[in-house]
Amino acid sequence: MKYIYIIIALCFTLQVEAQKKGAGEVTTKNGVTLAGEIRLINSEQALKIKENSASEPQTYSYSNIKSVSIEDTKYVTITYDNKLILAEELVDGKATLLDIGNDRLLVRKSGEESQVLYMDSTNPEKNKIPGILSLIFNDCNSIREDLKNGLRYTQYSVVETVKAYNNCDYNNTGYIPTEQEISMSSDYQRDEFLFYGGIGATLNRSSFFNFDDYESFTQPQIQIGVLATPGFVGSLQGKLFFYLEALASFSGDRDYENAGVPASLKKSSLKAIIGPEYHFNTDKTIQPVIGVGFGVGADTYKGKYDGFAVDDTGGHIFLAPKIGLLFNLSNGKKIGVMANYITEYEAKLNYERNNTIAPIIIDTHNFTLGINYYF
Repeated sequence: MKYIYIIIALCFTLQVEAQKKGAGEVTTKNGVTLAGEIRLINSEQALKIKENSASEPQTYSYSNIKSVSIEDTKYVTITYDNKLILAEELVDGKATLLDIGNDRLLVRKSGEESQVLYMDSTNPEKNKIPGILSLIFNDCNSIREDLKNGLRYTQYSVVETVKAYNNCDYNNTGYIPTEQEISMSSDYQRDEFLFYGGIGATLNRSSFFNFDDYESFTQPQIQIGVLATPGFVGSLQGKLFFYLEALASFSGDRDYENAGVPASLKKSSLKAIIGPEYHFNTDKTIQPVIGVGFGVGADTYKGKYDGFAVDDTGGHIFLAPKIGLLFNLSNGKKIGVMANYITEYEAKLNYERNNTIAPIIIDTHNFTLGINYYF
């Protein structure tokens, strides 16, 4: 458990402390170019530059800066939301594409107003990207078909689209927006998906033959899954998700003292869960999550029971209420800590005892705790 907390704390530390710094050049609005070690301080709308090892760092306000280059990355000063910021320039040309942070891109076309593209997969505004670009790039028919197909847009695909527009044959005009393109730019909503994988632990409480004598033990666990927020949920898209998850847990030989007879069994479990979950505060760094799933599973036991060999699998169904927290990372991905309660079920096993088939019934309920990486 403490390792999960350490991983979460490390992720937040990296997110908060990460700063844009390195060797580069600063060009002021007066046309002066300075070279040295640069560090951007967005919280103060300023930067520091140290021209050489013997000089003192100089501070420049963003209001006095035209552009900054740090290693292979160029930044330009723009006014956004009534604030002066340094935005990373991803593409330059007739259309300019800027990264303004917080999973937002700004596309600017000469002589026209800028448009913000929301890249967060949980934000319903992301669905409008193909339609918005179709209307902005209305003088380039060669890329309209790809945009009209409603592709799932990532930052890479947006960059490539803007580059394609800047290399377009603008003489091939005659553009009339279709109803589909207008719809895509306003209210069209496509299904969005997140995939995840992680590790965790399963806490088992088991008894034999329905006796109220439970033993507890833990198993290491791995899990993978997919989250989908479909377009048909309307305004709830990005908040209401449906998940499908597979979990596997394993343990070594274990002596069960509550079996009534000598029992040493190795348990492995496979589970699949499907259900809805709701995400709160989706515009915040920390998002509480609640949900409930319906699951099917299989527990396999191998070992000895009262001196006789056991090797059998019992299937079961269950309900799985869940709670958790999602943490947004600075790279647009997420880390989640999720807990499930697996309602009680029976594993009905058989084994051969003195040339006859005998039953074993093991009642179990679980608590699972996992940490997942969402991408």
